[in-house]
Amino acid sequence: MSEEKITSDDLIFQYGIEEGDNVDWEKVAKMIGPSVTAEQVKNRFNQLCYNMARWSEEEIRILKELKGIQNKSERKARIQEHFPNRSYKSCIVKLNRL
Repeated sequence: MSEEKITSDDLIFQYGIEEGDNVDWEKVAKMIGPSVTAEQVKNRFNQLCYNMARWSEEEIRILKELKGIQNKSERKARIQEHFPNRSYKSCIVKLNRL
């Protein structure tokens, strides 16, 4: 059985870390692995926040339409089709916040 690699993105999404939260970045870095620094995790988090904050009105309109699709695999395919330059996870987080 192979162990799944944990990334900073996974932890950020799993624990619902948001801008303004008081986060122990050292602890998060240790959860990811010995070669990851707190500064790297914090920088990645800040990059994700910046990317997620920059959504056009058109992108938000599309996400609202896609929110109504109940079939997860169909919704994932449509998200990837409409947003090829965004990560699927960031789209889901934004969708869930609408």
